[in-house]
Amino acid sequence: TTGLVTCPDFDVRVESLKCVRNVLEATPEQFDLEEMGWLLNYLTSVGMGIGKQGLFLMEVIELIKMFVRNKSNTGQSFRNKFAKYAIRESFEMLTVNSRRETHNKEETTAKTALTQKIIELLMDCSRPLSGGLRKFLRRVDL
Repeated sequence: TTGLVTCPDFDVRVESLKCVRNVLEATPEQFDLEEMGWLLNYLTSVGMGIGKQGLFLMEVIELIKMFVRNKSNTGQSFRNKFAKYAIRESFEMLTVNSRRETHNKEETTAKTALTQKIIELLMDCSRPLSGGLRKFLRRVDL
């Protein structure tokens, strides 16, 4: 994988995702399955709590929420192909994040913000528009 999203500087990565978010808001049909798939590669608990990884994850989650909410064929394609994986990774991230120790108010605030963003994604997946994703929220063997 290449591009600005893989840059080691998390500020650049976060800003790159914000640009992607603008494109998704304006023209979601531009995204193909491959691009949706690479987005999910970044949804991981690896490195959680290190540097600005939390901010980056929150931007990734925001994009995934947009795909889940999207009523077009693009949103439907995302829900059909990738939402189950996103739900599974969200549960994993919640588990890792809840076990993560914090040492000051800033870390605690960042941990809480990430937890809230993950829960927002899971709530979006529970809505009727989500196209049948509720069943994946109930299963333990995702």
